Parts: sequence; structure tokens; C-alpha cells
Amino acid sequence: MIIIGALLGSPLIVLIAIVLLVVCILSPASAYQTCVYGEGYTGTVSDPSSPSNNTSTPSDGSSITNMQGSAIHDGMTVAEAKAWYGGQSGPNNACATYPEGQCTYWACMRSYNLGGIKPGPYWGNGGNWAASGQAAGYQTTRTAPVPGSIVSFPGGVQGADPTYGHVAIVESVDRSKGRITISEMNVRGSVVSFREMPALSGAVYVLPDSSVNGAGNISGGTGMSSGTVTATKRDDGKIGVNVPASSRPAECSADGSPFVYTAASSSDISGKDNIEGPADPNGLHASAQNAKKYAKSHLKDYGWNDLEFTPLELLWTRESSWQWNAENAGSGAYGIPQCLGHAICTDPTFRENAYRQVDWGLQYIKQRYGSPSEAWRHSERTGWY
Repeated sequence: MIIIGALLGSPLIVLIAIVLLVVCILSPASAYQTCVYGEGYTGTVSDPSSPSNNTSTPSDGSSITNMQGSAIHDGMTVAEAKAWYGGQSGPNNACATYPEGQCTYWACMRSYNLGGIKPGPYWGNGGNWAASGQAAGYQTTRTAPVPGSIVSFPGGVQGADPTYGHVAIVESVDRSKGRITISEMNVRGSVVSFREMPALSGAVYVLPDSSVNGAGNISGGTGMSSGTVTATKRDDGKIGVNVPASSRPAECSADGSPFVYTAASSSDISGKDNIEGPADPNGLHASAQNAKKYAKSHLKDYGWNDLEFTPLELLWTRESSWQWNAENAGSGAYGIPQCLGHAICTDPTFRENAYRQVDWGLQYIKQRYGSPSEAWRHSERTGWY
């Protein structure tokens, strides 16, 4: 039942002078970053197939479209990384305190190469880098990584050492699928390797304090395949953003929010995961897609508008991936909302029917929290709902 850690504040971004608080839960900088571009990235979004993106294609076909101009590739060595800095371990040997070939060494070297984060010389083991980054003034998140982020894995998460944890770099983000690609060292020895994984994995991300140099490989979520994310202070005091609000937290479009969203382009992905339209009438063993359609179509029954679907989707994706037969082996929590401690949780009809689970889950949220956004906010503060 553990979901997501709380969003943390960060130093005020220079991009705009004044940004209003959003529903009183985010600092001005955090509110701005969250609502403009899923926390923190305000640079150019470009088509990864464009020749303007610097890519490397090694013999095994593995490559990464990078964000600054120094191509990286599978099997890249320490010596190749040092070549970025004239043979030194980072600018002025800033990374020399980390053992060469270790995950911390690569995270430091690549961060300076990308330019959005400048790690200190004593940020500790890989599992400590989120706390160290936060202490150094960088914003952290568990939910919305951007290219150029440092990803810190606590011990045991995603195969990290149970004692020391692990650290890597987010190279690309696919928001439509909720997945990221990372670069790392010391997984296959003292060379760079790549891994794709879910963005919501229990890891903590240290976000760049400025847009990384050039274009990150971002796909999905924004509804844009090319163009520039812009935020403009309007005469009426609102902040106009040229991306759709569909993937933003509900707070970004709530009454009193300073953000106004406009369509990005004709390629706008309305209804992420194609959840628009009616659900299959049969809830027996219903797919995740149909369960989402059913849930969205019933929000109004509880007095909620469609904006509440965003926090609901995040909440139950983390809980169960919207699978009717998801079961927590430890607690016994079951189904899409991870029902636990109620008589209905063991009812055979309930356990087989995704729509009954959605109905129960929505009623539970209504009675306990009032709305999905409040349930999500509670889970961010406490780690459960």
C-alpha cells in the first residue's frame, strides 16, 4: 500500500519572478516545475530521430540520444568519460573522490557532462545521493523524472546493493508508458550500460536546477513530438503553458491555480492509454484499459470532474497497475484499489470483477479522503492511502 513520497521544495527558479502557490501544498518553484513540465524540465523537446541529436551507435546497436553533445554508448569506459575533461575525473577533478568505475563515479561524471546537476565530492553511497542532492538545494521527486536527473536507488530497490544502494543517470523518459532509460556503471563491471525500467520503482530522483544543454529524448505525456515547451506570464497574471493539462496533477488546473493550458499540436494525446469512450460493459476480468475507462466515466457520480482521474490513475497504477487480480503477497491486499480489512475484499464476486473493485475503491476514497487528489496527497505525505 506504499505509494509515493512527498514533493519537496527547491530554490526559486529564475525563469519567472513570481509564481503563486498551488493549493498551498507546493513551494513556488516546485509548483512552477510540476505544472509546467512534470517537475522541472523546461528545455526543448525534440524528435529523437532528428539528425540534430548527437547519437552513438556501437556494434551491438545500443545507443543513447544524449542531451549535450558527448555521445555515450554501451560499454563506454572510464577513459572515454575522462576524455570529456581532458583526462581528468570531471572538471577540475570534481569527481576524483569517487572510485573509478563505480556507480557514483559515473553519476558524477555524467551529471557534470549534462550540466543540470553538479554533485558535491562527498555525496556518499548511491543510496545516499537523493538526500545529498536535496541537502545541496536540488529538488527531488519519486514520480516525475526528467532527462538529466540523478536516480538514487535505496538498498534492494531494482537490484541495488542492499547496503549501499545504487545511483545512475536518467537518459530518456517515455511518459506515455511510464518508463525511463538510465545509464550506469558497475552493473557489468567498470563500463557504462543501459537499462529500461518503470519510472515509479521506489527510486528517488534528483532534478536538474536548470534545463540540460540541448534536447532530451522525451516521448509521450506532453502530446508533442517536436517544438518548445514555453511558459509565458500573461497580462491577467496567469501563466500560459503550451502543453495540455492531461498529465499534470489536478492542482495545476484547480480553481485558483495560476496555470492556463493550451493545446500543443494536432498530435496531442488526449486520453492517455486510449481510455476515452465507453468501457466494455462486462467487468469480469476486465482489462486495465477498460477499468480505467469505467473509473473515469464514473467520477461524476461522486461529484468529481475529469481532472481527478490523473491522481486516481497514478494512485492505482502504483497499487496494482489496474489489474483485477493483483495481490500483495505480504499483506493480502487485493485488486485494483488493493482492498484490505473489509469483508468485501474476500467476496468471490468482488475478487473477479474489476468494475466492482473500482466502485468500492471510489467509494472508499470518497468517504475517507473526499477526492482522489486528496487521497494522492495523503499518500505522498505518508506513503499509504
